Amino acid sequence: MENYDMETAQLLVQGVDLWLNTPRVQEEACGTSGMKVILNGALHCSTLDGWWAEAYQEDAGWAISQDERLGPGNWQEQQDADKLYKLLEQQIIPAFFDRNNLNMPEKWLRMIRKSMTTVLPAFNMKRPAAAYAEQYEHLAKRTADLSNNKYALLNDFVRWKQMMRTSWNELHVFSLHLPDFNNEGCKVGDIFAANLEIYLGALNADDITVEALFTRPGSTEEYFLTGTFMLEPGKGNRRLFSIALPLQHTGASGYTFRVRPKHPQLLRSRDLPLVMWI
Repeated sequence: MENYDMETAQLLVQGVDLWLNTPRVQEEACGTSGMKVILNGALHCSTLDGWWAEAYQEDAGWAISQDERLGPGNWQEQQDADKLYKLLEQQIIPAFFDRNNLNMPEKWLRMIRKSMTTVLPAFNMKRPAAAYAEQYEHLAKRTADLSNNKYALLNDFVRWKQMMRTSWNELHVFSLHLPDFNNEGCKVGDIFAANLEIYLGALNADDITVEALFTRPGSTEEYFLTGTFMLEPGKGNRRLFSIALPLQHTGASGYTFRVRPKHPQLLRSRDLPLVMWI
């Protein structure tokens, strides 16, 4: 079955003129099929997600833009469909069938040339190879740093983790001020402003990060927007954190706050699975 799929894909990317890709925004994995089809001289049309959100250039393909996020339900799909049909009717089909006296689609061919000369060079194996090399160099430097001076930095990090585990339960919220706008009527560009005061106990303010997380109605696990609270100037073990986050969606959403450990050597949150939900 896998061989059949690969053979079918090889025929498709060599023979197609337009590669149409319409994932919901934020649900595209990456878009390697679209990258391959550009290499074979086809043009790409997609929502601005995955690789196309970065690669799209005017006159080198088409984008189904989203001027605003309409939230859950079918409204977003209807808007995207309307834009796609307009693109097909007003731009894509006319460009393909507008031929010169040699029956050559001049605009279509110009777009292919621009796509292959401007989009394609940024999406080839040189790019991931350079990224992997950079990541391995970072890991090698981290290993060297942690092992210097008889593992002094590593020992400090271990002691910090032990202190966090011991003192984490001392954290609690003194006060919380939430936005005063009607969540049902929020729209793109509205500012989500909130602040909270946290008692740190034996911890320092730099030991934690405070985040706001937004969910779609009916979902409590999929976060489509996150923001980080800023630490306000002050002293002592009662500190104020605030956020002023421009919203990127229209309509209702749920939100919650969480506090997690923060340290320069803590690369992944699962390495110290402590969290306080607010």
